[in-house]
Amino acid sequence: VIAAFRAAGFLLIDESELNANPHDQPTEADVVWRLPPTLRNATEGTPYYEAMLTIGESDRMTLKFLKPE
Repeated sequence: VIAAFRAAGFLLIDESELNANPHDQPTEADVVWRLPPTLRNATEGTPYYEAMLTIGESDRMTLKFLKPE
């Protein structure tokens, strides 16, 4: 992501681990959308439901860029 923004002319000003989640450790076999946006469609008490509760939110990055004029 950073390389793509730099290639487009943006400068990376700051980054933060504020939204990081060390419990979200996907493997190469996982797909991008492996964590559901809600647990609405998961059955409570199943291994899948419990795993998603343990992980919680997905690991996210917070980046601040500046586009020079």
